[in-house]
Formats: sequence, C-alpha cells, structure tokens
Amino acid sequence: WRQRTRGDAPRDVLDIGCGNGALMDRLARDGHRCVGVEPDARARSVAESRGLDVLEGTAEALPDSLGTARFDIVFMMHVLEHCLVPDAALAQAAATLRPGGRLIVETPNNACLGAEVHGAAWLWLDVPRHLNFFTPESLRGILAAAGLTPEATEFTGYQRQISRGWLADQARAAARLGAPDRNGALRQVPNLARSFAAPARRKYDSVRVLARRAEGAAAAMAFATAWRGLIDRGELDIGDACVVQGGTGGVGHAAVQIAARAGATVVATASG
Repeated sequence: WRQRTRGDAPRDVLDIGCGNGALMDRLARDGHRCVGVEPDARARSVAESRGLDVLEGTAEALPDSLGTARFDIVFMMHVLEHCLVPDAALAQAAATLRPGGRLIVETPNNACLGAEVHGAAWLWLDVPRHLNFFTPESLRGILAAAGLTPEATEFTGYQRQISRGWLADQARAAARLGAPDRNGALRQVPNLARSFAAPARRKYDSVRVLARRAEGAAAAMAFATAWRGLIDRGELDIGDACVVQGGTGGVGHAAVQIAARAGATVVATASG
C-alpha cells in the first residue's frame, strides 16, 4: 500500500508522531525526503540515531521550525487516538499539505469484532493512552470536516489478534479489569470462525483512510489552525464564551468545532 500511495517519484513526506522512525527509515531508503515530528524524547533519540530529521512537537502543535514547508504526503499512523483535540491535529496536518497532497491516517478500528467481544478489556482500547475512538465511518467524517476528501479506506491487523502473545496480553487485561476471559480455550474456535468470515470492517483491528486535500478548503483549514493557535497561546481560555462569525458552514463550521472541542462556549454565530 505504501508503494501505491506514494508512487515512484521521490516525495516530500511528513510523519507526525513518527516514534522511533521505523516508517521514515523505510521511506528514506526508497529515496523520499522525510521529516518527522515526535513528542517523546527517547523515541526521537532512536530516530535521530538512524540519521533521520526529527523535530520535537505534537500533532496539535506542530513545531514552528517547519515554517512554510509543504508536503506531498503526511502520515499519522496510530496518532489521532492519542490527541487531546483531534480536529486541531487534522487541521494542522492538512495545512502542511500541498494542493492535491495526501493525508494517510490509521487508528484502531472500534467497529471490529475484537472490540465487540472484549469490550473494556480490548487491547486497542488502551485507556487512558487512547483518548478518541474511531470507526471507519467516523474517521472518514472527521477527515471530511477538516477539509479533506477521503479517497480510500483500508484495513489491517488480523493475524496478531490470534497470535499467542496477543491472546496472553488480552487475558491479562481482562484479569486486571475483572472481566471474563473471552479468549479461553472454549471460545477461541468460535471467535476465530466468526472473524474469519467477517467483512473487512469487522475482521481487522485497525482502519486506514487515505484522504486528499480538497481544492478550495485552504481558508477553512487556515482558520481552524489559527483558532487553535489562540487557544494554545492562552488568548482564549477554556470556558470562555466567544462569538464566531462566518455562519455554520465552511470556515465558521470549522471554528465552531475547534472552539467546542477546546471547551469554549459558542454563544452566537453570524453570517458575513
């Protein structure tokens, strides 16, 4: 899938939440020009030891040192579920794309059978490290709200769910929560049969959406990013009341979403 999405020509790639740089390393070896953003100092150190260009920052607050750099492809691989304000994170990512550029986002798939069977003990739930939970439909929806056009939905993560290590970790998670072990010997065969025959959105534990920057969406994305900047700089405090002008569509809609997610109270909207 990576070859399909990036093509043969060298691309400018941004990996937000790059971790230890494993994905960037593979892309760089294929000739692509890569920059990573990572908040964890230890992970950055590992990535830098690979000779990779990694900046300190988060998805919601990309480093100023990125400046006006624009990218052909932006990756957010198992990042969005960790974000305090996912709308702001996507607005930031979308703003770094060149016109026609692609954002590739992968998260745990909360529509899968594993989530249904294990409930609160499902390993990919991972509270409190994970703060947001997506189905294929809601992931496409939040990308569209950020001014992006979802083009493809793909699924990954089946075999690990039936691996010995995963099942052991799942049993330990259930025990810690006092939940029944739904991967016991008597349950493994029916669970396996049910998942094997399931459609992709139910079979796989992760969902990946490939979205393209929509033409004409730059204003909404820029406004959403600027709005989030007000919050980050303390110019709009949590709990503040605010007036959003621009109506509830387009730019105004993006502003209302970012304000509400940040805890501000929107007291009025107006056209014009």
